[in-house]
Amino acid sequence: MFNLWCCSENGDVSGPHADGNAEIVDSFSAEEDEYLEDVADACLVGSYEVSLETNGDPLGVEFEITRLGLLIRSVRAGPVKTHNVCSSDENYVYRRDVITAVNGNTEPDDMVQAIQDGYSLQLRLVHPKHFQVDIFAAGAPLGIELKAFREDSTLLDVRNITKGAVSDFNQDTPYDKVEVDDLVVGVNGVSESCELMCQALGSRRTVQLELLRVTHLERHAAEAADRAAQQAEDTSPGSSRAVPVGLGAIPIGGQFIGGVSAM
Repeated sequence: MFNLWCCSENGDVSGPHADGNAEIVDSFSAEEDEYLEDVADACLVGSYEVSLETNGDPLGVEFEITRLGLLIRSVRAGPVKTHNVCSSDENYVYRRDVITAVNGNTEPDDMVQAIQDGYSLQLRLVHPKHFQVDIFAAGAPLGIELKAFREDSTLLDVRNITKGAVSDFNQDTPYDKVEVDDLVVGVNGVSESCELMCQALGSRRTVQLELLRVTHLERHAAEAADRAAQQAEDTSPGSSRAVPVGLGAIPIGGQFIGGVSAM
């Protein structure tokens, strides 16, 4: 058994994008359609700002509306792609980055409207933290409350953590704990469907969660530095300390795969 709510909040979002994930793109042939395949590297985690002059043109960004902001799904021809050409890595708009404010607006519907109406846009964005955890859940409730923001959402919000396998995992691992406001983007390899991810939560003894963290990123730099120092100490010549299996993080393709493996 597991404690789970897979209901949709704020399903009656008003405005022109209420019937699906928001998409503000140019009109061009399928051959010109270009999706970002990369995500921001772990060293870039944090907030940044981008100023754009659109001249009334579509932004060229496909995004999904979430409770925490507008999650970038792809960047196509338009002002954002033009910005990326000459941008540093720190200010490059990557896939799965999150727009958290547009011209001072922080509510999702207001941000969408500001993008549609604005010729000059000041965007505040976040390179989120990407990480993966393995939760040993056999014989115990997960103790996690998940909700989809809308009926067509492909992500699940972590709304609450109670007594169960997730809280046990958090007590046992020093890094990459599951926190309220994390976004679940995959469960046991299943993604892009909240319904299927909910079903996958109870399908195995060990539940693998792929997560994005958009908030509370101020701890990331300190945590990363502490982790690097610990790993350096554990691997230094003459060190008698052994590194526990599954503890720590290994950078793979720009993402940290970490946590404590369930035995």
